Amino acid sequence: QRLKDILSGGSDRKIVNMDGILAYTHVLKNLPKGSMPNAPRILDPRTQQSTQHVHVVSQAWNAAAEEYTTHEFDSADLQNFFKQVQSHVRVRKIQHLYHQLTPKCCS
Repeated sequence: QRLKDILSGGSDRKIVNMDGILAYTHVLKNLPKGSMPNAPRILDPRTQQSTQHVHVVSQAWNAAAEEYTTHEFDSADLQNFFKQVQSHVRVRKIQHLYHQLTPKCCS
């Protein structure tokens, strides 16, 4: 649904990693020529230019459309990513506990 919203001009039109960049490569590949000229393209985060390169966790996760060149993250990038995920999980757990312990006004 989010990809449909992005293509139709709804949403913020920004696709990030967890939104399904690999799936989006197939959406872009299968758009009829000229049918959606304003469909957002995949951008290089450093240059903000359209790119045909996407990163994958490993070759086992390499499901990009064949028009795209895939690059595996190196181990340092993966370690940083997993540390970020762990930090987010900890924050969400704390938020959840706080919410559970906070008295509700109308219960």
